[in-house]
Amino acid sequence: MAECVEYCNSDPVKGETFVVKEKDGDNSDSETDPANWPEVRAADQFDQFNVKAYLEVFYETPHSNDAMKIVLFFLPNLVYRIPVGGTLFDLGAGPTVHVPLTFRDRVDSIFTSDYAPASQLELRRWWKKEPGHFDWSTICDHINSLERSGPEARRTMEQVTRDKIRAVLAVDVHSDSVIDRKSVFPDDAIVPDLFDILVCIFCLEYASETLDQYTKAVSNAIKLLKPGGYLVQGGVMQKHGYSCGGRRYRCHYLIESDLMQCLAANGMETDGDHFRMISHINVFLLVSRKKLQ
Repeated sequence: MAECVEYCNSDPVKGETFVVKEKDGDNSDSETDPANWPEVRAADQFDQFNVKAYLEVFYETPHSNDAMKIVLFFLPNLVYRIPVGGTLFDLGAGPTVHVPLTFRDRVDSIFTSDYAPASQLELRRWWKKEPGHFDWSTICDHINSLERSGPEARRTMEQVTRDKIRAVLAVDVHSDSVIDRKSVFPDDAIVPDLFDILVCIFCLEYASETLDQYTKAVSNAIKLLKPGGYLVQGGVMQKHGYSCGGRRYRCHYLIESDLMQCLAANGMETDGDHFRMISHINVFLLVSRKKLQ
């Protein structure tokens, strides 16, 4: 199995401490020790992201990684705080489909996306049942157990989800338009200008390296959300980056005050009945409604 780690530090001044989440054999070799992997920009995920390594480490089981375990556990609960129906946009999904799987019975149509072409290709493979796509059976079993929806729902889960997907999109949260409407699969798909539900999990802070970049990414993303629509955002705070597939990708060191300020500045609810946030060991998951005015 490939190796991925997260590297973090509660005090940025003191330097980075690596916390190994998964191991593959002896880490003493310079090629397998993440500390010796080259550190690259967040933007380098475009052409250096290793889909196979990422999926094997973080999604082989629901318990492969603490951050993913928390998101998978709490996401089905947050889904029920959002009105049924409308369009969902999974922004920066990577090569994953756990969000569409979780929302399959709550929305009318789903658009998924990523920045890296390799991830877009993997999303297409799963959607169209092409050979070699990642096996999501274990994650589906886990979602089904949390939903307590029974064996018939489990049997049809993936096909129901596939039937709701309308397109796989190429995106860049640092671009004002976000969606590259010239790179839509299939090319005849009709992509809305605005969506009822926007989901960004492990996306915005991992696509950025500075607060300015993160602030712009949040603003660009929320522009795609209808007034009165709902944002589901999840991520990791106080991380300098993550390592996967022989690369150490830098990211923005996000703190809660910046997270909340960016939401408020872009017209999102940050308290009251239309806001809910769960946070545990620096992993957060929130749902927020966009204000009508």
